[in-house]
Amino acid sequence: MSEFADEELIRSITRHLAILPKGFLRYYVLKALNQKPLSGSEIADALEKLSNGLWRPSPGSLYPLISSLRANEYVEEVAGGGGVKRFRLTRKGKKLLETYTKIRNELIERVTFMRRFWVQLLFDLPSEVVEAFEEFTKAVNKVLLAFENRSADESLKKKVTKAFLEAKETLEKCLANP
Repeated sequence: MSEFADEELIRSITRHLAILPKGFLRYYVLKALNQKPLSGSEIADALEKLSNGLWRPSPGSLYPLISSLRANEYVEEVAGGGGVKRFRLTRKGKKLLETYTKIRNELIERVTFMRRFWVQLLFDLPSEVVEAFEEFTKAVNKVLLAFENRSADESLKKKVTKAFLEAKETLEKCLANP
């Protein structure tokens, strides 16, 4: 197979993979507006920052979404200065966010299953390594969800950071000393 054919195959496969899950933008907009009123541009800036500059929603995706949320009374415009339209969640929008959060949590469980499938499919690993990896990733998911719910907790932040760095070092030592 030539290098060109490899590139074509990769493009063919990756063309069907979404960078972000369907519905992510809606969920993020609801979540961001639950924190404080924001303009469309501020939402886009926050997403760009969240992705370390790798992704910024296009105005063609973001503004029709905001318009739809507004038309369905999930968000409302708030009075602001300087001619900038800012939006906040309504009660109905908060209920929708709760529903989306439940769906997100269910997706986390499904991703855990799919991760195991892909690990087994792509790597020729002993089953005990795959099982240990699964247990480790389940623990990481629990920690991340707990951290999300207690994001201001400086003690938890330090403990989680230390645990992740220690796990990384332990894994690297395994590779250095087989």
